[in-house]
Amino acid sequence: MTVDARHPFCRASLWAERLRLKKVHLRLMYGRRGSDRYENYPVFYRCNTPDALARYAERFSHVESINFSRVGQWSTCFPAPLRPLVDALDRRAVRQDRPGTLLMIRAAK
Repeated sequence: MTVDARHPFCRASLWAERLRLKKVHLRLMYGRRGSDRYENYPVFYRCNTPDALARYAERFSHVESINFSRVGQWSTCFPAPLRPLVDALDRRAVRQDRPGTLLMIRAAK
């Protein structure tokens, strides 16, 4: 299970990292690293879409990817006043059948 790179969360996370805003954001939202929240690790999205997965899964006899979409899945990453807006964007994405935040992969040999 991983973040689906087709969801805006992926791009937001990568850009926050590139602009060196991620550490500041995590400290403001969740507290000091190591005592109040988890350790922050750099993100690398290399195989987080069904298409990317297909390139690496040729040796498997069966590969299935399932996308999970739930309103509110990533709104906790935002300050409370912005959460209703993020949830509204999620509802719209669900109605338009766009990918949600999570991608689950099942591969059988």
